[in-house]
Amino acid sequence: MSHNAPNLSPSKVQTLSLRLVNSVEDFKSLQSDWDNLYDQCDRNSVFSSWDWAFTWWEVFEDQFERELFILCLYKDDALVGIAPFQICKGNFPKSLLQGKTLQFIGNGEAYEDSIVSEFQDFIVLPELESEMVSLVSEYLVQHSNKWNFADFEFLLKDALILQCFNKDHRQVARQKIEYGVRFSIPKMESYKDYQAQMGNRWRKMLDKKGRKLARAGEVRTESTKTLDSIKPTLAQLADMNCYRWKERTGRCIFD
Repeated sequence: MSHNAPNLSPSKVQTLSLRLVNSVEDFKSLQSDWDNLYDQCDRNSVFSSWDWAFTWWEVFEDQFERELFILCLYKDDALVGIAPFQICKGNFPKSLLQGKTLQFIGNGEAYEDSIVSEFQDFIVLPELESEMVSLVSEYLVQHSNKWNFADFEFLLKDALILQCFNKDHRQVARQKIEYGVRFSIPKMESYKDYQAQMGNRWRKMLDKKGRKLARAGEVRTESTKTLDSIKPTLAQLADMNCYRWKERTGRCIFD
C-alpha cells in the first residue's frame, strides 16, 4: 500500500490523509474496513460494495491493461472514505484517442461483456463528503501524470464525483453529458397490480395474448417467493427472448 497524501495546509483537518491502494493484496485486505464503512454511508448501492468491486476486478483485471488506483481517506487510522478508481490503458472510451483513463472499478469492460455498474460514487461518511471531494481533486491534479482522461458513466445527478475539479482546477477540462433511459419495477402484490401499472395499450395487448393462449391450451399464473424459484423462470424468459430476436436477426438483451 502506498501512502501518498497531498500537503495539507494548517487550516485543513490534520488527522485526514489519503492513501493509495494499488495492489490486489491490499485491495483484498480492505474488505472488513470497506464493509464497515459501506454500512455507515448514505451513498451506496450494491455496485459500491467490496464484494461487487473485488469480484469485478477478479473477472476483468486481465481483459485490458489495468491498474488499481483506489484512494482511501483515513481519519487517524480509521477508514472514512473510498474513491474506488482504476486506470485503464488504451483507447479512451467512445473515441480513437490513446491514453490512460481514470474510471470507477466496475466499468470499462469490452462491449460484448458490458455489465453496467450503475450509480457508483465515493463511499464516505456523510460529514466528510466535502473534505473527500477536495482532497481527491487535489490528489488527482497532483498526480495527473498517472492519467490522461477520466470517464464516469451512469451517475446520479448529485454524485460527489461530479463535484471534483471545480473552477479552481482549470487544468482539467470537464464535460457532462446526460443520456440514457432508466426503468424501474414498482412494488406490487399481485398479477392484477402488475397489470394496473401498465399503459392501456400494453394491458390490452397482454389481455389479447392471454385469451389466445387460453384458447390454445392451459394458462396459469405463478408467483415466485425465493431466489431459487425464480432462476428457471428467468432462464426460460432468456430462451424465449433470444429466440424471438434471432427470428428478427437482431441481438437479444440477454446476449
